Amino acid sequence: HLQKIIEQESDNHQTINSFKNANHAFRELSYSLQEGLMEIRRVPLKGLFQKVTLLARELAVEEGKNVKVTIEDHNVAIDKSIAEGLEGPTIHLGRNALDHGLEKAEEREQAGKEPEGQLKVVARMDKEFFYLDLVDDGRGIDPDKIREVALKKGVKTEEQLKAMSDEAVINLV
Repeated sequence: HLQKIIEQESDNHQTINSFKNANHAFRELSYSLQEGLMEIRRVPLKGLFQKVTLLARELAVEEGKNVKVTIEDHNVAIDKSIAEGLEGPTIHLGRNALDHGLEKAEEREQAGKEPEGQLKVVARMDKEFFYLDLVDDGRGIDPDKIREVALKKGVKTEEQLKAMSDEAVINLV
């Protein structure tokens, strides 16, 4: 804004050019400082992945399940506060996959699957967004069980749940 005022009100081209150069240098320095600060706040997701792997091992032993955890982090580092905020939901999703999704070895074999279940955690980024996927090769989500829980918790009425498609019911989760 000041640069435009100076350009409009001043006849001294040397002053105008000096101000433009100083303003340009200040902008570059500010941008560089901001980028540096953002880089300092970035943390790798290694700690989060270790927690998911540890949880998977513990739950597999508790529930008598075989599970292989695969981590693909693509060297992603994100802002520390975002990483901290992801811990709870990620652990919850991992627990759900192991508790409800992955079957025991005998059930898996009866269903024609390998006895060892797979839990895959993938972190990736593009220019705008960060993505974190947790994928298991278990039985999937049972919409009828969700209907039962939704009814029990008063989320929906029995009539509403009957009128909903399985996909809509799954989206209640």
